[in-house]
Amino acid sequence: MSETPPHLLQGNRPLDPEFLPSERLFFRIKSSQLVEGQVAPEAIRFPRFSVNREKYNRPADVLVPDWPDWGVAAFKYEDVPDKPWSAVGSPHEFTFRVEHDPLPHNYAHSELRAYRNREHSEKIDVPKTVKKAFRQELAARVVVLRVPRS
Repeated sequence: MSETPPHLLQGNRPLDPEFLPSERLFFRIKSSQLVEGQVAPEAIRFPRFSVNREKYNRPADVLVPDWPDWGVAAFKYEDVPDKPWSAVGSPHEFTFRVEHDPLPHNYAHSELRAYRNREHSEKIDVPKTVKKAFRQELAARVVVLRVPRS
């Protein structure tokens, strides 16, 4: 295991809830998550999806310390669909947003979180139809920055 670079350490830095629309969000991908050079929709995880903020991070930092053979992908904060989603017959409305969630060894850590009726819970069960549609829309906006090593 390699050492965490100093710029990733949280230290005394506070939570930063402000994102610029053009701020990129980086995440790791493995070769099985690529289809014809594009990130497969299934690479977008639910109900929480870990990403790293460009404001405090470089793309390759998502590979530190233990994922040197993985690839890196990104989407912009503004790429997250901000419309409400619902499933046929469901009384619930689902929305998604990125929130800064720093960790002691990764200040850039953030999460794309699911909300049901404007409430977040670790146990939200997002309907399959909503997951599929959301994943497809976001995955279409993802750019592969580094292809994983096979």
